[in-house]
Amino acid sequence: MRTFVFTTFLFSSIISFGQFETCGARSTALGGNSITQHDVFSVQNNQAGLGFIKTTSVGAFFENRFLVKQLNHSSFLAAIPVKKGTFGISYNGFGYTQFKQDKFGIAYGILLSENFSVGVQLNYHSLRLGDIYGKTNALTAALGFQGKLSKQVTVAAHVLNPNRTKLADYNNERMPSAIKLGIQYAYSEKLNLQLEADKNSNSKLNFKGGVEYMPAQDFYLRFGVTSNPNLFSFGTGFKINSIKIDISSSYHPVLGFSPQVALHSTFGKVKSEKEVAKEQ
Repeated sequence: MRTFVFTTFLFSSIISFGQFETCGARSTALGGNSITQHDVFSVQNNQAGLGFIKTTSVGAFFENRFLVKQLNHSSFLAAIPVKKGTFGISYNGFGYTQFKQDKFGIAYGILLSENFSVGVQLNYHSLRLGDIYGKTNALTAALGFQGKLSKQVTVAAHVLNPNRTKLADYNNERMPSAIKLGIQYAYSEKLNLQLEADKNSNSKLNFKGGVEYMPAQDFYLRFGVTSNPNLFSFGTGFKINSIKIDISSSYHPVLGFSPQVALHSTFGKVKSEKEVAKEQ
């Protein structure tokens, strides 16, 4: 039974990885909640978050899914503010020699007002399925928004591959599309709650919940759950000078643990909210 589940998940991961996987150990620890956040991982999670980034940032993420080396997932990202908005670039790799998917992305996010941001991304996918099936390429797009309703409440939406890009002529194979809706509530400076729902064209509606608690300055504890598939996640995060380190793991009741680690850092002077707003 475990072999069947594993094989099914493997092929599902290969086809959908570039579209729907959460990037960043913080987001993973929070049950996959990601679209209301704004950091360098917004380059992949929700490009609208780039509009709130005020300084150049770089990040890296690594996941060892189910402790199987053939299912390793790695990401490298950068966010670069310009006079109006912020550009982002990203690379994601998944799998191994015989089952490999690479994704290269370029993104842009901009504040339309002090509390509202939009973003877009164009992705180039390269998919290799062994020596027999060969290699194929595809282009997809993503777009999203983030809005701060108050100091405590942030809402967001994100759409991936809305036109379901064609992947192969055989059986009219297409890359899946998905839509995500999320809300974040900052109960206090030390505690925030995040909820998200996503639906892609190949699976049922998925609900995610996450809790982040800061017991000490620059030290975080995180917990999360998802409904489809049923996963539990947990992790921690801390900051050393300008470098942030996040460590997390998700747990599948059949397939086991998937540990993750992420590093991200910022460079240069941080602009104030008023300076960013004036540039828009």
